[in-house]
Amino acid sequence: MIDPNVPSPSRPGDTAPPMATEHLNDPTSRGPAHPRPPPSRARAFRLGQERQRGARWERIGQLLSIVVILLGIYAITTARPYTPPAGGGIPPLSSTPPGTPIDVQLGNPSVSNLSCAGGGTAYAERIPWVNSTAPLATKEVWPVVYEIWDGDNIGDPNGVASATPTNLCAGSAPSSIWAWYVVLANSNGTNLLTYTQSSVWTSVTNGSTNLPLESGLDMVLVTQTSLAGSGRGFGVLGFVNDSEVQGSVPL
Repeated sequence: MIDPNVPSPSRPGDTAPPMATEHLNDPTSRGPAHPRPPPSRARAFRLGQERQRGARWERIGQLLSIVVILLGIYAITTARPYTPPAGGGIPPLSSTPPGTPIDVQLGNPSVSNLSCAGGGTAYAERIPWVNSTAPLATKEVWPVVYEIWDGDNIGDPNGVASATPTNLCAGSAPSSIWAWYVVLANSNGTNLLTYTQSSVWTSVTNGSTNLPLESGLDMVLVTQTSLAGSGRGFGVLGFVNDSEVQGSVPL
């Protein structure tokens, strides 16, 4: 016989026993987490392209760095000062001179101070003319001052020479380091000619300007500042018939 006081699920108003809820708070009782959905094909393609571009620029940067390093090493290992040609320290006038070159031997320069009559001080660098492999005269040669490092000639076409037979600097001192001039003096110390880039050879004694160049003569370089040990040189260039004239000496 069924006890009417005992609830029955088949009867209206009856309730089922409560469901256990402890497993809802137990993480170990839960099922596996759902993975995120994969990105769309378009987004995946864009990400792949960005990775490829980044890797490409990184490789380009590494390659440029290697090229810069190699260029620096090449520049250091191949850099060298100007190498004078066999005939002297200044570049030849022509690459293929037609005749036999005429070599000039110049002596070692000696430096002295000058007090100029017109005011200021200057320097005289006396370069002896030793000899040449063929006879030469002043009209066949011209003096040059050059940079030993690269062979470039230096000078000022506005330079003015001022000398008397007994005074190397009878006027004002040269206005700049480039405004040099040359005085040709004989073995007695008498000044004979002057030379500038603009006036070429000029007589100091009102005599001839075409004098033979021979042992015992000095070419005196007059400058505002001494060029001794400054990386510059003094030389002579010229042409005689088909032969090139050249000779030089460091200052």
